[in-house]
Amino acid sequence: MQGGRKDYTQKTDPDYPLIAWSNNGLKLAILYQKDGRLMLKIYNSLKAKIENSVIPKNRFDRVLGMSFLEDDNQMVFSAIRKSQTDLYEYTIRRSVIKNITNDAWDDTQPWFVSGGSKRGILFLSNRPKPNLNVPLEVNQLPTGPMNVFFYDTKTQRSELLQCSHVTSGNITQPIQYGSENFAFLYDSNGVQNKYVVMFGRDTKNRDSAYAVPITNYSENIVSHQYNPASNNVADIIQQGDEYKIYFHGLQIPGYNVQVKKLEPTTLSRNNPDEDTTVKVESGRPVRNRKKRDNNNNNDSDQQPVIKSGNAFQSEFSDQSDAPLISNTRLKPSGISKNNTRQEEKEREEEADSSYLKVINDSAYLKMKPARYRVSFKPDFFTLKLDNSILFNQYQSIQSNGGSYTNPSLSGLITLSLNDVLEDYRITGGFQLPIDLSGSAYFLQYDNFKHRLDWGLVYLRTSNDYNYTVNYTDNTNNIVVQEQQPGKAVTNLLQSNFSYPLDRVRSIRFHTALRYDELHLAPVDSITLAYPLPSDSKSQYWSLSRLEYVFDNTINPFMNIWNGFRYKFYVEYMYGLNNGNLNCYNFGTDFRYYKKIYKNFIWAQRISYAHSDGTAEVMYSLGGVDNWISPTTNTSLQPAGGPYAFEALATGLRGYEQNARAGNNYAVYNSELRLPVLTTLLKRPVQSSFLRNLQVVGFVDAGSAWAGFLPDAQNTMQHYYYNTTPPSQVNPVVLQINVPNSLGLALGYGCGLRTTILGYFIRVDAAWHIEGTPTPMWYFSLGTDF
Repeated sequence: MQGGRKDYTQKTDPDYPLIAWSNNGLKLAILYQKDGRLMLKIYNSLKAKIENSVIPKNRFDRVLGMSFLEDDNQMVFSAIRKSQTDLYEYTIRRSVIKNITNDAWDDTQPWFVSGGSKRGILFLSNRPKPNLNVPLEVNQLPTGPMNVFFYDTKTQRSELLQCSHVTSGNITQPIQYGSENFAFLYDSNGVQNKYVVMFGRDTKNRDSAYAVPITNYSENIVSHQYNPASNNVADIIQQGDEYKIYFHGLQIPGYNVQVKKLEPTTLSRNNPDEDTTVKVESGRPVRNRKKRDNNNNNDSDQQPVIKSGNAFQSEFSDQSDAPLISNTRLKPSGISKNNTRQEEKEREEEADSSYLKVINDSAYLKMKPARYRVSFKPDFFTLKLDNSILFNQYQSIQSNGGSYTNPSLSGLITLSLNDVLEDYRITGGFQLPIDLSGSAYFLQYDNFKHRLDWGLVYLRTSNDYNYTVNYTDNTNNIVVQEQQPGKAVTNLLQSNFSYPLDRVRSIRFHTALRYDELHLAPVDSITLAYPLPSDSKSQYWSLSRLEYVFDNTINPFMNIWNGFRYKFYVEYMYGLNNGNLNCYNFGTDFRYYKKIYKNFIWAQRISYAHSDGTAEVMYSLGGVDNWISPTTNTSLQPAGGPYAFEALATGLRGYEQNARAGNNYAVYNSELRLPVLTTLLKRPVQSSFLRNLQVVGFVDAGSAWAGFLPDAQNTMQHYYYNTTPPSQVNPVVLQINVPNSLGLALGYGCGLRTTILGYFIRVDAAWHIEGTPTPMWYFSLGTDF
């Protein structure tokens, strides 16, 4: 059986798959879970075919065990349904399910018995009586030790045959043992040994059963199986780190094996001076007896008596020395009929919690339901250094002057509030650069109440720049160029929607309204007299983005992932006040993390994007994410356009930012990440600096170009002399074109990663194939590529 995908986000399920052989050995049933559904696969060796069936979701919450019945078209399941574990008869061809048991008691590990005088189902249950109809008493919980019971499928009577009578320890794996006996594993002395069930008649001439041990091993019997064809038994015993399988014939007490006397192991012995066993019998008093010392003083008569229904029952024994006190009021026995109403009133007061100083578990609690009121509590408050891009990666060409502006190293304050049920979250933040060159603040609301998550975010950013402004006359001739300080302000109101298809797949949609504004400060009389250029007007944009995200990764260690993830996205941007300006983009990002040894991985990434329309996005390729003190190639003037936005495409080490530019980009990254100490050492490392220390070797390759496909023309680099870039003020320009000079860029190098003062720092040294003898250094924050 193979196929499907490995879900890294889901914990390993030790209960699936379940396997069962038919009685004649011709069919093998395999029950497993796939995409939240129970799948039953049956191999039919006689017909040489595979039968597949799907158990509907509303039938069972979980299947714990299964076995074929005498008719190999029917099976018996031990399954959980509505928090209740029962036995079910399942017809395979028609998918018909019929209850065998239907009560609050747990019924597990079914095994069909046939071939002898008995034919029925052997199973484990914690029911206190050998009957299918055992109702719960008042305040009784379905707890207690599991015992072996036998249900006769021939008579289908509600009376069961109880095959074990244990009050402590664990019984597992009841099986048929020969044609006339049963067997199970029991750890009465702390070691799991084999017990064989023997049969007889009681004083009323009814069937009875008892179990005796036939093994006395020092290691546990992990599993045992009986083969009716060979009449042999297989035992699996764990010896140290090894599992050994032993095959032998049947061992019947009194015939070919003696009953063993099991001595309790050291860990299984209880304190011989203390007996805190509490026995609960319906309708009888319950006393807590405890041996005070080695003499024979019996203080049980002085202990308070608790009637059935007043004691809280659990699977844990009561180890407390505190006396158990009943809250029941004492009443005189002689009460006349005239006081009947007064007696009923007092009885109601006894059961009403409002009249009790100490509430017992039998008291009637008057509770008034009320609608949940949303209340928020602080989730986290952070103050840290940060230079990441907030929410939107696109910068307006009008605002940045055609040169991408990297976020400065800033102080970021973030405060988050969650409601009690974590259905709603409110997050606010403020970002202030260290050089005071601008500011940003945001307010975000998220709603996680339903399967469709949605949220709203408002972002306002402002950045101070120096602009070269061309002032023109009525004929559009440049009159003067001025260097003016200015402030670029962006307001963004965005709504987010996310719909998960399953644990690893989701569809996400973002829509936003963006407002870009440029304020230029006048510096002299000319800038006061002339109106501002037309390209400095305010701009309104509507933005839409649709994503398909697949994320099947886990993060076992800092900057270490295992698995595969990718996303596809399409975008559309439309100018609302600047004529027919529009842009559409599409792209993808694939990342694969392959485990090599422990936390040593090979990480790969492929990223691509394309932009088109009347106002395109220019991608500036080069450098890394969150680069501290980045350098930019200012001599490159990309072809294509016109461009309305600029975005940074990273993951090309060995080059400056804007080493390649255009309305397309593609990049490939390959890294070997080795956490040094945690991979080589077996003991834990306490220091975060040493624990997160990683050595990285990498190769990056990529390019950006204008047009849809790269060729010699759109990968041509233009060199300008006398002015950079050329302008109409000085029209004499020498331009040299070098074809294919902006083709594939390839960088390689090595780096270190570690945590310093709570920040994950990346340091890389990279070279490129265009022949630089000295490496280019990169200092950056954040994880991954």
